[in-house]
Amino acid sequence: MADVKGADTRHPGHHDKWEFPYAHVIWRTQDGSCLYVNEKNGENSIIMQHGVSGTYTEINNSGDCTNFTVGHSTSYGKSGTTFTVDNNGVI
Repeated sequence: MADVKGADTRHPGHHDKWEFPYAHVIWRTQDGSCLYVNEKNGENSIIMQHGVSGTYTEINNSGDCTNFTVGHSTSYGKSGTTFTVDNNGVI
């Protein structure tokens, strides 16, 4: 998955263990927006990436979620928002 735009400079190593036949490009548009799925047992992950900006979201095998936003990020909770940090937190 070396073609994930900006992967090596934005979040190094987020796709290092991807290999054929376990890694799949499920969907790709003409501008490079992609949905990648890695099915290798123990290393399962999903990446959804915007082709033009490089903004992406990754969910890895342990349930960690990385959101990398190139531009402005907005979150909205119509009924409210709960934010919980169980361990370390940097804001």
